[in-house]
Amino acid sequence: MAAPRNDNVKEKILQATELLTTELEFSEITLAKIASTANISKGTLYYHYNSKDQILLDVTTKFLDQQMDELLRWTADRSKDISLHRILKYVIQGALTASKTRMYLTFNAIQNNIEIREKLLERYDIFSKNIATAISKTFSSASGDFLAWTILLLCDGMTIQQNLNNEGFDLDKFITQIITTAEKLEAYEKFKN
Repeated sequence: MAAPRNDNVKEKILQATELLTTELEFSEITLAKIASTANISKGTLYYHYNSKDQILLDVTTKFLDQQMDELLRWTADRSKDISLHRILKYVIQGALTASKTRMYLTFNAIQNNIEIREKLLERYDIFSKNIATAISKTFSSASGDFLAWTILLLCDGMTIQQNLNNEGFDLDKFITQIITTAEKLEAYEKFKN
């Protein structure tokens, strides 16, 4: 008799991997540990994925899709304050939430993993365009494209410093200063207009 069908095996694999990334370093996560945590056989895991990188890419894609959906929902809601400083804060918080996974994937992309590189570049393109659109709705003094890429590059730099555990870099203070600067730019734009 065949085993009962489980339609959410991929989701179980992704959830198990997400859990393991909070407990272990990436080098310690193996396909066997993922299968065990997901309570599936290694054969079942290999049916869906043939590498840890593919799983981590799907975990990241899922996370980024959720972030993008939330950003789009938030910016579409006319009752919400979608000012520059709020957009900046939202994007930074989202970027730093999955910083460990992002660093791992970025490193692999730099090391010539073409599949991961293409996926990450696709995500950057989507995020930059959506952030630029949101910024352009409320802040007309500067190019939305320029500000979107500035925000994404700031996020990448903060992610690097966070993962280096750089004690000389006060991440919370830096974020506060960025938000304060954005608020001043907004106040200046309102005063000017």
